[in-house]
Amino acid sequence: MEFEMTRLDSQLRLDSPRVNIFRSSVENQVKTIIPVCLTLFKITKCTLYVEQGTLTESKKFLEVLKGTYTIVTFQDRCFTRSRERANPENVLDAFRQVQEIWVKCSHRGALSKSTIRPLQFERLNLSKANWVNIKHLTSLFIDCKFVVLSDCVLTNREFRTFLERWMKGSDMRKLSIRCTGFNMRSIVRGLEATPVVGRIVIDNCVYIMTEGECYTIQQQNGLQAVVYNEYSIGQLVGFRLSTNFTIS
Repeated sequence: MEFEMTRLDSQLRLDSPRVNIFRSSVENQVKTIIPVCLTLFKITKCTLYVEQGTLTESKKFLEVLKGTYTIVTFQDRCFTRSRERANPENVLDAFRQVQEIWVKCSHRGALSKSTIRPLQFERLNLSKANWVNIKHLTSLFIDCKFVVLSDCVLTNREFRTFLERWMKGSDMRKLSIRCTGFNMRSIVRGLEATPVVGRIVIDNCVYIMTEGECYTIQQQNGLQAVVYNEYSIGQLVGFRLSTNFTIS
């Protein structure tokens, strides 16, 4: 059974529509109700929705959810006490202990020099990733298992730099960047990359690749991945990497 929590409410996801089981203070939820629910209903997976709350108060929920597979969604309308938009890096750092995080948190202008340690999420999904740069991909995000970025802009050289870093060693198994304006041939130029032409199965989906669209690369430990163009209705929409593929 899955357990869903919003900033001031907690709900159980049942076969029928969601049932609101209580409304109480954060302290009462954390100390009493949530631990009881986790034990009583044998809950193994929780989703925490943070809306217009502070990071400090959100951490109170995280303490009681240790040992439970936890997903956090952080909405763009969340603010700090000063009513300023939160630094997205600080948001990720605050929730680093959870397994998955989905963030809608845009940021204008350059971020200050990062001081947080590399992250290791099972899944990292950033829907407003205009603030993400190559240093994030090659350092902070390099060991996240599955990374999804939207509105992230990188040059061909930066994509190549990321692939070079991944080939040296990384826990990342899947990457999806929704973007345009890149050229796969230019990205892999100079790398030990093998072109794939014809039929290939990637993440259980069948593709027919033409020249210059898809390449295999390999880490120093022997792990292989495929990098390829993502299309939608015939239009280039993104860059992808996956270690789950079969060439036939």
